[in-house]
Amino acid sequence: MSTLITPTVRSSSVGLRLLCFGGVLVTLALIYLGGIWPSLFTLIAIPALPSPLLFLVAIFRPSLIRNHEYLRWYLVGCCIASVLSWLLEVWWLHHIQ
Repeated sequence: MSTLITPTVRSSSVGLRLLCFGGVLVTLALIYLGGIWPSLFTLIAIPALPSPLLFLVAIFRPSLIRNHEYLRWYLVGCCIASVLSWLLEVWWLHHIQ
C-alpha cells in the first residue's frame, strides 16, 4: 500500500525540518550557557544534553517528532528552557552594572 505525498504534507515536513534546525541552535546555546561555568544553568542544561542530537535526527526523519508526543514535549521544553535561561542571563548581566 503506497501513500501519496500531497503538497501540504511536504510543506509541513519542510517547516518541521526548519523548526528542528532552529531547535538545534537554541539547545546548543543552552548547553553552551551551562558549560561556561558551573551555575544554575548547568543544572538546566544537563537534562537537555540529548536534545541537539534528537533535533538533528528529526531534521532527517520528521516523522520521529510527529509520531511521538512525549518526545515532542521534551524538545519543546528544552527550547523553552533555553530561551528563558538566556533571557535571565541577559537580564542579570544588564542589571549587575
